[in-house]
Amino acid sequence: MFKAMRTNVAGVSLTVLLGVIIAFLWTESFDAPELLNRTKVGYDDIALALASGAAAVLSLVTGLSTALVGVMVAVALMPPAITIGIMLGAGNPEAALAAAVLLGVNVVCVNLAAQTVFVAKGIRPRTWWEKKASVASLRINFAMWLALLAALVGAIAWLKVPVVPIHLIEQAADAIESSGES
Repeated sequence: MFKAMRTNVAGVSLTVLLGVIIAFLWTESFDAPELLNRTKVGYDDIALALASGAAAVLSLVTGLSTALVGVMVAVALMPPAITIGIMLGAGNPEAALAAAVLLGVNVVCVNLAAQTVFVAKGIRPRTWWEKKASVASLRINFAMWLALLAALVGAIAWLKVPVVPIHLIEQAADAIESSGES
């Protein structure tokens, strides 16, 4: 479990670092709709992440194409992770925080959906000893993922969805200021 966690943290860290490097090298603005959409996190993102996680895990347990898992990772995890780095590199920590909350929502919901699908499909440990030990583990895992999801729902409310990038606020303030001088 810790090896998998280290691998995931390393992957996300590398993605964020790549985003920071891209932001430093990029000479254009950071106002592309595809990028800014990853800085707005809402309750609908929870439903989408739960559905994509359930679909990906269902494809695994039913023997369908495992390509769906790769698509889920590419759609749910990579865009917010790279957005965190780009926004940090662009000097917009508020937008990076919103992208981080979106990434957190996606990770938590995918794991919660996966665990739910495994239980619903009756996937259990093979031996009696493992089955007995898994009962407490299952309850703890469900409680942990639900607590994390509740914390992220609180973070979404705290962020006052959607987050407007600072440079857009500054541009609007400059426009108001310059129109007042005319």
